[in-house]
Amino acid sequence: MNCKNCGAPVLKNDQVCKKCGATLIEAAEAYAAGDITRSRFTLLFKAWLGSWRGAHLKWLGYEEKAAAVKEKYGWGVVSMLTPAGWLRMFISICYHVVEQVSIIFGKYRTDADGHPVRYFKKKE
Repeated sequence: MNCKNCGAPVLKNDQVCKKCGATLIEAAEAYAAGDITRSRFTLLFKAWLGSWRGAHLKWLGYEEKAAAVKEKYGWGVVSMLTPAGWLRMFISICYHVVEQVSIIFGKYRTDADGHPVRYFKKKE
């Protein structure tokens, strides 16, 4: 991303250009962005229901990551009669457990748009 004023490269969450000092987001966007928060409890619930298919990542706005997780850990048509089927299910369950614990300890601090993910709303 580049500054609209001078063209210098800026980071996604920068509010002011470091080269020219120009404001990068409008005042209305800055005000609206401060009000949006995602609930970590909802994230945990969505991951509990379907982390193996990327439901929690899709809810956060990470569509590509969700598709990759679904492709890698989704069960699809799993034959439980083969050792490969049992192994795939075991790996999927391990991923599910690791994601749950990671979310509890704060793995996702922001969503795809940069809005915070918190347990409780910030008191004013």
